Amino acid sequence: AGSINVPTNSWVGSCPVLGGATFTNMTGQAASLGEEDILLIHINSAGTAVQAVSAGSSQHDRGRDVKWVNGQIVLTGDFQGTGRFGTQVRTAIGVKDLFVGMYSRQSLNPLWVRTMGRANGRTRGDKIAINRCSEITVGVSRPATMTLFDFAPGSVAKFNASGNLLWDFPLPANTHDYSFSGLEIRNNGEIITNPPYPPIKNL
Repeated sequence: AGSINVPTNSWVGSCPVLGGATFTNMTGQAASLGEEDILLIHINSAGTAVQAVSAGSSQHDRGRDVKWVNGQIVLTGDFQGTGRFGTQVRTAIGVKDLFVGMYSRQSLNPLWVRTMGRANGRTRGDKIAINRCSEITVGVSRPATMTLFDFAPGSVAKFNASGNLLWDFPLPANTHDYSFSGLEIRNNGEIITNPPYPPIKNL
C-alpha cells in the first residue's frame, strides 16, 4: 500500500530510466486499477520520478520488461480479465494473457497493444530484445496454473514495429514452466535465450 508522487513536468534529463514494475494498492497520479498494476515510470538522471502511467485490470497484472525502440518504449508482461492500456481495452482469453505494447516517449500513451493467450491457461511476456530492424522479440512463457498441470512449452515471438506478429517459434517440449531470465539477439540475427537452449536462427 502507499502512494507515488509523480511531478507534472515530463521528460527532464537526458538519460531517463524506465521500468516495468508492480505496485500494490498504488494511489496518486498513476492511479491504482486493481490488486496489482502495471506501472511504466520515467525517472530522470537525478533520480526523480517525472511521469508515470498505470495499466491493467481490477485483478493481478505485471509489467516484466521494457526496452527502447525507435525513440519509443516497448513494455511486456501479463494481465488478467479486462485490461485497460490508456484508451485501449483488451480482454484475456486465459487465466493470464501476455501483453506487449509500444508507448509514446512524450506522453506515455500506448500507440498499440497486442495480446496472446490460451484458454484457461497462463501466458506471459518475460523478456524483450530489439534487433537492428527495430523488430521486437519477446520471450513467452506458459507456466501451469495453481490448480492444473496445464503447462505448455515456452516460445519466442517476434513483432514488427507496428505490432504485427511475424512468428511465434516454439521451444522444446521440456520448456514447460520455463521463465526467461535473459534474451539476446546476436549480430548475425540468432536469438539466444537464458536459460540456454540452442540458438534460434533469424527466421
